[in-house]
Amino acid sequence: MCGSRLINYFDRNIIQACGGARYFKWLGIQKNIGSGIIQKSKLTEDYVEEHADYIIGASMLFTSDFFKKIGLLNESFFLYFEELDLAERIKGIFKIGYASRSYVYHKEGSSIGTALCQDNQKRYRSEFYVTSSKIKFTKEYYPHALPSVYLALAFIFLKRVLGHDYSRAKAIKDAFLKNWL
Repeated sequence: MCGSRLINYFDRNIIQACGGARYFKWLGIQKNIGSGIIQKSKLTEDYVEEHADYIIGASMLFTSDFFKKIGLLNESFFLYFEELDLAERIKGIFKIGYASRSYVYHKEGSSIGTALCQDNQKRYRSEFYVTSSKIKFTKEYYPHALPSVYLALAFIFLKRVLGHDYSRAKAIKDAFLKNWL
């Protein structure tokens, strides 16, 4: 499984990610490798491949052999965490790669309609699915981290409430109630 350099579509001098990201299971959060650095910066392929826990879903490259051995994307992860699920399933079978000369201009949030969007319904949907998938993923692969992930979600919920972002706070609450058992 191989990833590309993701470049911000709206500001092409800024990198969104160099192929992959790190996943911090105790908090259920990700950090893109190379996020926010300027386009001329160079992170080596070796560095990214050594530090990436998964390839970002906006640009994943596979061989046909990959799907024969691993199978397709898990449909229970809708929009978020499907690439993390793949990364867990390939451990010991395939390696993560980074094609530093492959560029993708990425409109982050466009698939769900939240890019540069203030529409509360779309923001609700995005927050709901990311929270649902985070809980499902943690239950599946890191059940021992579930209490700390729930605590991190409680902090995010509180931050949304204090910031008067009630739509996204409600999404976290709804996703938690739907998936917590």
